[in-house]
Parts: sequence; structure tokens; C-alpha cells
Amino acid sequence: MSWRHLDGPEMAVQVTNGAVALDAGTVVKASSDTVVAIGDGELVAGVLHNNAVANETGVVMDLLVPGSVWEVTVDTLTANREVKVAMAGTDTVDAGTQGDPAVGKIVNAAVGASDTTAQIFILGGTPEID
Repeated sequence: MSWRHLDGPEMAVQVTNGAVALDAGTVVKASSDTVVAIGDGELVAGVLHNNAVANETGVVMDLLVPGSVWEVTVDTLTANREVKVAMAGTDTVDAGTQGDPAVGKIVNAAVGASDTTAQIFILGGTPEID
């Protein structure tokens, strides 16, 4: 599953994709002057709005605007509301490791062991996992 904007402010920008083709909904990070798939504990640049071939320019990327709510894929996460989450790897979040940049906090309901998605409220700045 890919990330999906549910509510709140939206903003899109145009970026250059890196050397690997990516699908719409892929969470990306900045890498030099391009965006590439994100890894565990890395800082999010945004979510691709469209599919992107390798080295494509003008790719639409949705910024994660503070105050917006996104449906995201979870990776081995059991957590209550208000718990901060960080990137677990490509397209998934988890409870993170202390010092990881938090992308958001859970707002819909507690996430159980069998859940595959959660709704998160995007935080401003670069807060860390406590």
C-alpha cells in the first residue's frame, strides 16, 4: 500500500527522480538534487504523486505539510494514539529508535499487531523519537 493524503493542507512541488523508477505513493528523501526511496530512520522529503521513471524531471511530489493527516503503512507496530512514528524503511513507519526523526503521530486509534495501516498527523519541524 502507498501513502494517501486524507485531510488538511496540501502542497505539491516538482522534483527530479533519482536513478531508479518509483511508483506513485512512494515515500522519498532528498539525495543531492534528486529524490530517492527512503530507508529506515531517514528524514522524509515527501510522497510521489505520480509514477516516475529513472532520472525524470518535473515529477510531482506531495510535501508532508504539518497539520495534514495521512493514511500510512505500518511495519510491526503496536501503539496507542499520540505515539510518534518514524520511517521503518520504504513506505512503512514504526515506533522508531531514539533520535530518529519523527514523521508524525498516530491519531485515528490504537494500532494493533495485525493492523497494516494507521492515520498519522504530520508534525512540524524535525522532532525526534523520545
